[in-house]
Amino acid sequence: MSLREQIEQRRMAQSANGSTVSAKPEKSETQQSEGATFLRLVKLSKQCWVLPWGSFHGAGFTPADAAGNDASKYDRLHLVFSRHEVAVRGYNLVGVVNAVEMTSLRELCETTEKYTDATTPVILAVEINVKIQ
Repeated sequence: MSLREQIEQRRMAQSANGSTVSAKPEKSETQQSEGATFLRLVKLSKQCWVLPWGSFHGAGFTPADAAGNDASKYDRLHLVFSRHEVAVRGYNLVGVVNAVEMTSLRELCETTEKYTDATTPVILAVEINVKIQ
């Protein structure tokens, strides 16, 4: 039996069962329910860190001061991993906090203020500190 005949036979069997044929293979249940495995941190200088979510311990979030105080005009996010502490400064980081909560965040990249948008998260600075044990 040729490949074409096998494909046609499979399509007929699936249409008889009432299911549809998808051009893209569907993800398994484990792939759909799991979040990201690693968090990639990229600075403007092209330095890069890849930290495993398995060593993630917790996060803290401080929103920007609405009063306009210069010291706190940015949102601040603090991520703690077993050997690294990550401090993130930017705008609109509430959505990032939600992604951290689900460990579905894959990448944080620094950008300059000239590319800011009023609604999307903007990462202005990422500081990574290695904890000495």
